[in-house]
Amino acid sequence: MEAKTSKIKQINLGGSKRINIRKEFAEQTRLRISFERKLRRQLNQYFKKFYDKIAENFENDEPFTQTVRDGQNRLDIILKSHYRQVIYSFGERQLKLLEKQEIDRFETIYRDYVRRVGAEKVVGITATNMKIIQKVLKDNIDEGQAVTAKAIRKTSSQPYSKYRSATIARTETHNAASFANNQTATSMNIPDMQKRWVTTLDDRSRSAHL
Repeated sequence: MEAKTSKIKQINLGGSKRINIRKEFAEQTRLRISFERKLRRQLNQYFKKFYDKIAENFENDEPFTQTVRDGQNRLDIILKSHYRQVIYSFGERQLKLLEKQEIDRFETIYRDYVRRVGAEKVVGITATNMKIIQKVLKDNIDEGQAVTAKAIRKTSSQPYSKYRSATIARTETHNAASFANNQTATSMNIPDMQKRWVTTLDDRSRSAHL
């Protein structure tokens, strides 16, 4: 059996309220990319400061413990702020004309999302940071402190780190936006609601998805 391609161009929410799917997709894509860029810049700065501090610790024969703890706290602040902004922005788009009492709804969605993924993301990113640092130390085991510290600092400016920032920004923005869209739409009790796959329409999209 061949899958039928949906020809629906708009969603009727009752009365005069209608959502044009193409326009809504374009606006959500614009909004998502804007948030991705902002988080990518923040992560690039975060990684640079983190690796610079680790290098400084190494040069001064200091333990990394406090730097890692401070780094986790800073990352937690960055991601929570990002999640809140994304969830509120995408949630408001779902409701269109937002009434004052709806604010509590988005706060609940935000807290639910942070509870589900927030700590896990911070721990995961930090663990990867330490694996990268351990590899640098291992690769430079026969080098002096100055050379090793320079290698640690250089880590944040390498293509991999920038790619990593972009990947994290894209994934975290997409996941938070999707969660906000789904939770908000579900709370509106839209009849016969279905999830619909929407490709990002860039060079990473598979031909089957396009």
